[in-house]
Amino acid sequence: MKESIVLYSGGIDSTTALYWACNRFDKVNALSIDYGQRHRIEL
Repeated sequence: MKESIVLYSGGIDSTTALYWACNRFDKVNALSIDYGQRHRIEL
């Protein structure tokens, strides 16, 4: 089983990376960190 972790910010680049990983790995984990950023609603 191939696994991947994607650091996810909610922006277009990390969303594209997440989509790419989902199509290439058996298991994908998206990791985001809430540190009080202004765009937290996207997370």
